[in-house]
Amino acid sequence: MNFFNNNFRGVIVVVRENESLESLIKRFKKKVDKNEILKDLKKHMFFKSPSKAKKRKQKEAESRKRKEEKIKLKGRNKNEKDSSNK
Repeated sequence: MNFFNNNFRGVIVVVRENESLESLIKRFKKKVDKNEILKDLKKHMFFKSPSKAKKRKQKEAESRKRKEEKIKLKGRNKNEKDSSNK
């Protein structure tokens, strides 16, 4: 297997001179987190039909929109209270 191929998503950690096992594992974990390998693995663990993926995206967009509106309303109410007290 060609490790320099762009399709390879593995993590290669070379042992440094006089490096302890703990630091080697720590560097390995950092590289795995940086490359989001576990996140990608969990994402592809189960098949999701395109329609279900689309519905999930729509739900996420709706909840994001509701949160943004809620934040805007809080800002307006705060400004109204401040201006009424003056």
